[in-house]
Amino acid sequence: MNEILSIILSNFIPILGTCIAAILGYVGMCLKKIVEDTIKQKEKEKIVTSTVYYVEQISKNDNLSSAEKFVEAKEKASSWLREKNYKFSDTELDIMIECAVKNLE
Repeated sequence: MNEILSIILSNFIPILGTCIAAILGYVGMCLKKIVEDTIKQKEKEKIVTSTVYYVEQISKNDNLSSAEKFVEAKEKASSWLREKNYKFSDTELDIMIECAVKNLE
């Protein structure tokens, strides 16, 4: 019985260390994904905001309607986001454009 207990105790520390390393590795990967997703979202918002400012600037000379500005901003932003290989939905893009327009006011 003492031999079995001795074997278990002598292997307990390496097993525990392996389990802790695996858990910390998993937590690290999860945190990395969260940080990367946050950075990507901020970059997408920056792209859309810059596009809205751009469209607003060029529309001063062309007297575009609000609907035309929206279409232009959506086309330019989606093109730019695709170049950066960012995934986005039409709804997400619409919402980001509207938020950027609201911030112009």
